[in-house]
Amino acid sequence: MIHEHFTIEFIWQGKEIFGQCIPTRMPEIIGGIGYIVMSDDTGPHFSFEFIENDKREIQLSGIGEYTPNRFENMGQVILEALTAYKNKDARTYAEIEEMANKSINRYLIRTPVEERNLKSNAAEKDLIPKLRSLFQNDIFYDENKSCYTIRLVISDSKPQFYDFYPKADKVLIRAQNRWIRNGAHWLKSTFDEDFKLNRETNSWKSEHHKNRHDWNSK
Repeated sequence: MIHEHFTIEFIWQGKEIFGQCIPTRMPEIIGGIGYIVMSDDTGPHFSFEFIENDKREIQLSGIGEYTPNRFENMGQVILEALTAYKNKDARTYAEIEEMANKSINRYLIRTPVEERNLKSNAAEKDLIPKLRSLFQNDIFYDENKSCYTIRLVISDSKPQFYDFYPKADKVLIRAQNRWIRNGAHWLKSTFDEDFKLNRETNSWKSEHHKNRHDWNSK
């Protein structure tokens, strides 16, 4: 999805820097807008996050214990520039609101810790009970590694082991020393029969629709 954005300027260590700001409406914050600000000076993998309070005042958010001090200080400078831009006039804020309304995202503003906890809670609620039902005593939780280990027993061969890390949403296939991203989805697509059945049904429907379209176009 391509998000609409605007550009703000701020001075950092005597240098003029341009930041790309993406406003987004956040349903869990009544009337609130979230702002994501990125710049070339912080690299492609770091962004500043801001949230409006009920008085439409912008506050810096998403700063955690692992955030470099220089970025935290820069965040305060960006906050001043962003606030000045927003308060420039009524027309400017109306344009920001219009952009935000086209980019509704309830999950965009959250810290890395919150992100990991959300992934872990989702897995504990849905995926883990299904895996326990399927593997019974062949799935167990390793507190030291904070992961679930699955032992897949196949006749006439050695057991296969899979380590699932819910917070990182990754799976380690031990025999291959291979890491799988989007681990929860991979486990579902590999072991959950209902998930595989729905996927195969949707695939058949898509192919069936395509064949009908090709036939009718002849």
